[in-house]
Amino acid sequence: MTDLTALDAANRALQASSTVAKATKDYGAAATAAIHALAGGPAQPPAGSWQVAPPQPPVTTITNPAGVGVNLYNTASPKLVTDTVVIGGADSAFLVQPGAPGRTIQRCQATNVAAQKNVAYGCHAIYAKAQGLTVLDFSATASKYAGNGLSVRYGGFLGQRCELDGFPIPLAVFADDETAGVVQWMQISGAFTNVGVWLDCDEASKMVYSIMLDRVDLTGPGNVFLNANAKVFAGTVTISACTLNGKPVTAANVTNVPASALHIS
Repeated sequence: MTDLTALDAANRALQASSTVAKATKDYGAAATAAIHALAGGPAQPPAGSWQVAPPQPPVTTITNPAGVGVNLYNTASPKLVTDTVVIGGADSAFLVQPGAPGRTIQRCQATNVAAQKNVAYGCHAIYAKAQGLTVLDFSATASKYAGNGLSVRYGGFLGQRCELDGFPIPLAVFADDETAGVVQWMQISGAFTNVGVWLDCDEASKMVYSIMLDRVDLTGPGNVFLNANAKVFAGTVTISACTLNGKPVTAANVTNVPASALHIS
């Protein structure tokens, strides 16, 4: 695992070069291209509506880490992580553990996520295991070993202006507690290979969060934008101006969410 505070100036200088944004051969890119071909093109926001801000110099690069790329784990971990790119790696690109709530990840990228995976559990672009996290201007592509794009465990989460391509599940909740909270995803585009959004539990027995999706545009196989584990779902879902394969999301694109808990506009 790499603690962001330990990265030195030399690494920053390397990342500032023109080679920073170039990943190795990327399964995510190939999977995304195939999905886009099937769907008739990528899911993109209307021109001028929103864009993901790229990392700004000085930029930190972490290439093929032996574990987690960026690990925020206690009160001494940075409150704000910016302008960082993780390429490949054996585990999740960014991990925020329960001991580091209230963190923000901004203008960061993860490419070829978990390309060298060597762990039995799921690896994600951002593994959000703390309360009150914010992710802004984030982009990620999956390797064939990656799990979720944004994988959320607690309420109080905001993800805004994100591009997530090639993941089985771009947006996921696996609840770790049963405290009411909001998980909000806004201005997100991406391509998936399984389902767009998945709601479930990890350590909790019920998923009680209020899930809010606003201007989320996804492409992928099938007709399911969002699915939930019916055995544990006890929250609400609000969907505003979202699309699946270029068409507005309707109740027919949502499964295992009771009509009384689903709000679409």
